[in-house]
Amino acid sequence: MFTNTGAILVLFILLVIVSRTFLY
Repeated sequence: MFTNTGAILVLFILLVIVSRTFLY
């Protein structure tokens, strides 16, 4: 299971990937 911090880290990484997709 992911810890609370781990879940936030995963969501942050996904957000960065989505942001790059829209920017580029």
